[in-house]
Amino acid sequence: MKLTHNFYVNVESFYELEMPDLPSPPRFYAMNYTGMFLNTAGSCISMWLMMIGADLFLTLLLRLRSNRIFMINKIRDSIRNSYPIKLWISTCVEFFYAALLQFRVPVFDDLITRVSWGIALSVTVMIVLFPFYCYIVISKDRKTKLNMPLFTEYGEKNKRNRYFIIAYIAKRLLSALAITTLYYIPPLQISCLIVIDLLYLGMLGLIRPRDNGRDNIYDLLQQLVTFTVNCLISVFPSDHDEKFQERIALVIIILILGIVLVQAGRIFLEQFEMIKEVIKKASKKAVPKKTLKRVKKISTKFS
Repeated sequence: MKLTHNFYVNVESFYELEMPDLPSPPRFYAMNYTGMFLNTAGSCISMWLMMIGADLFLTLLLRLRSNRIFMINKIRDSIRNSYPIKLWISTCVEFFYAALLQFRVPVFDDLITRVSWGIALSVTVMIVLFPFYCYIVISKDRKTKLNMPLFTEYGEKNKRNRYFIIAYIAKRLLSALAITTLYYIPPLQISCLIVIDLLYLGMLGLIRPRDNGRDNIYDLLQQLVTFTVNCLISVFPSDHDEKFQERIALVIIILILGIVLVQAGRIFLEQFEMIKEVIKKASKKAVPKKTLKRVKKISTKFS
């Protein structure tokens, strides 16, 4: 099976037929980002299929009167309630890259290519409309279990900061647009990315959308690293000294590695705290049962 860079199985691997190999810019093509939407977005499609499959499987277990199986109902509810919107936020940029690469190749030779074009257009419309959907939902305070992440990601306590998720999504989409459409104009491409990063960095510093101060510092640090990396990349074409470029490349690698390690540590701590909380709750529920058993034993002895 073919694996993409994000370690999810590409949906193309499940079919014996081969998809047309449409061209894309060299660096995209080297990372298996071709001009075929179904191929490039295959890993994201597989993630959505896995989520739908898990929901159907759990629903089937519940229909078979398996309500007594521990936590099945809660797991299915958590998948249905918050996971779809979170998954869409995390995968919409990947879909956007795949669609933009598809639009660069106006080819409609076979059925698969036409289907790929149709899906790319539909997904792009959904992506463009999503920020407007976020604005309407947040402004009218239409909370549901499905869209709850829109209210908790930013500004859980401060309602005004909730709109920052729109800036977060727009920043990622604009960066993807600049990277793909301006690929063959590197100076303009990197200039646009620097402007986008600088504006977003300023918004993070002024608004501080997170309720937790540590999260705000982490977001600022991550965005500052991204901005610095893009600034360093912009230096490459203007200087042909190989040693100087090697030093810049080393600095970029260290910065990216550092932010990845910080992010991994942050995720680990969050998971550790969550597991710790679950164990605490489980132990609290388990204590009364033990005491009841002891009371029963004592009562049977005296009876």
